[in-house]
Amino acid sequence: MLQQTSSNFSIFAVDDGSDDETFDKLADKVDDAADAGVPMRVWKKENQGFTISIKRAIEEHSDSKIIALHGAGDISKPSRLEKQYRCLETNAGIIAVGCECDVIDHLGEIIAERTTPEYPERDLQDGTIPRPGTHGECMYYRKQYQKCGGYREPFEYGQDTDLWLRLYELGDFYSIQDKLYQKLKSTDTIQGGREYDKRIRQVICSGAAIKSAEIRNSNGDDPIGELDDFHFSELCSITRMGEIPEPTIRGLIRVSFYNFMEGNIRNSVSALNIMRLDDVNTVLKQVPKVIAISIYKKYYKL
Repeated sequence: MLQQTSSNFSIFAVDDGSDDETFDKLADKVDDAADAGVPMRVWKKENQGFTISIKRAIEEHSDSKIIALHGAGDISKPSRLEKQYRCLETNAGIIAVGCECDVIDHLGEIIAERTTPEYPERDLQDGTIPRPGTHGECMYYRKQYQKCGGYREPFEYGQDTDLWLRLYELGDFYSIQDKLYQKLKSTDTIQGGREYDKRIRQVICSGAAIKSAEIRNSNGDDPIGELDDFHFSELCSITRMGEIPEPTIRGLIRVSFYNFMEGNIRNSVSALNIMRLDDVNTVLKQVPKVIAISIYKKYYKL
């Protein structure tokens, strides 16, 4: 971030309760940032998870007109912020901008590429989510972020899906067709049986975000926004209102398949049991595609 071609930004780094040397390493960069003309603050806090941490960082500790994200371990190319800022400021109607990115391992080797349509669109019929990018490389206006409600705490996972669906209702997205970001592939995978609960929660949270958008676009009500006290069971109930979104069905099939391949039959069956008999036709259409993609990802470790 200190190699950006523009210094017209500040850094607010969040250490979400790490027990290693993360805070010290970040603190050591404050003087380097000052030398580069970039104000930098480091906030060490108790562990609260990504959603609450980024929500508090944006809403309690910063007041900038524009918000740019940057994931831990990731790399922003030098021209990233300048190009994204220029895109936002010179294109009326665009309120969020991302870019293409490479996925890298801990050695810095490129192991995959992530592309995004230049003009991301939404189609709730087939579950197409309007994503300006993969989250870490995105930039958006604070005004619209606040107007749509920002990150919502119930979304321990799928918080980006929920945010993009609400933000898209206020303006257009754009993805710069240039690789301005490198995303570190985490070794803390949530695909396997040992992390079954996390994976299921991710699928259900994203499904609840899609279903909430469907209902919101149908009658203006937001089933999530109307609840004061949230539990995961409510997200499950919202996801199962009417037809379960196709991306959720694909996700459940994927979780079931991974667990079956690992010999965890109980979790495999449990994932499928979340669906209903009414979803059978959709399931049958999705199975071959999902299994093919799952096998590819498993053996190529993407």
